[in-house]
Amino acid sequence: MTRRLLLCLLLLVCAAAQAQDVYPSHPVRLIVPYPPGGTSDNAARVVAERLSTALKQPFVVDNRGGAAGTIGAQATEAAKPDGYTLMLAPTAVLVITPHLRKVPYDPFGFEPIGLVATSPSIAVVSADSPVRSMKDFVALAKKEPGKLTFGSAGSGSITHLYGEVLKQRAGIDILHVPFKGSAESMNALLGKQIDVMIDPIALPQALAGKVRAIAIFGDRRIPQLPDVPTIVESGYDIDVPSWFGLFAPKGTPPAIIAKVSAELGKALREPETDQKLVKLNLFPAYLDAAAFRKKLKEDDQLFSELIRKGGIKGE
Repeated sequence: MTRRLLLCLLLLVCAAAQAQDVYPSHPVRLIVPYPPGGTSDNAARVVAERLSTALKQPFVVDNRGGAAGTIGAQATEAAKPDGYTLMLAPTAVLVITPHLRKVPYDPFGFEPIGLVATSPSIAVVSADSPVRSMKDFVALAKKEPGKLTFGSAGSGSITHLYGEVLKQRAGIDILHVPFKGSAESMNALLGKQIDVMIDPIALPQALAGKVRAIAIFGDRRIPQLPDVPTIVESGYDIDVPSWFGLFAPKGTPPAIIAKVSAELGKALREPETDQKLVKLNLFPAYLDAAAFRKKLKEDDQLFSELIRKGGIKGE
């Protein structure tokens, strides 16, 4: 009897290992905690397409928008940890929003699979502004403390945090004007109701000459704006990470995490993937699960301190 029991257990272990080896054996759901059409959704569809090809099973994007990303994150955390529910999420969901308000999920209750891409933002002013560089803007702000304004997509958004860290590092006093989204902020800049905004959505308007780009908030220049320097090149030590990462529910088998992470890394090194992401104003920036986990902890500390120093409150 004992021998039979041991044999059954051995067969079950072998079957489980074999099932893991052939993962995925059916479609995988890729949750995006935002509505369709945004940068998170666009990035997820590139990743889904590449992983579907590599792993021979459909990766189906499931948009779970609402409550600033918390609904999709909560659904991912509650999913069965079998590798068939994953989530692609931006910086805000994991290391910003939890410092601004109580969230219905544990920000460290996920298994990091890999960093996918970074998202540079563009500091822009009105096309007819006398400001032609970030140094010009800082000089003007110091000359007229408290008079210049910066717009954002809302209190506690990454676009708000960019302005706050600029204030701290450049030693300037500029007034924050929150809007209900990036589009409203851009309209305010075009209408000269604010003086500057720092946002990824500024790229089309900058290319069209409707606004003037003065600095890139990212680790490299944007190919479409090769003459616009990064904020570090402009003389200000500012590194506020904005990224998109791939996650799984806590408890997902390490072998599955490793397999998806390895395929993600291969996909992000392909020229075709690079071109698709660059068109979305994203830079492929793969980190494996271990390196990404370390980055999450570092970024969590960075944003916690930034939010505390700035006295920033969520809406």
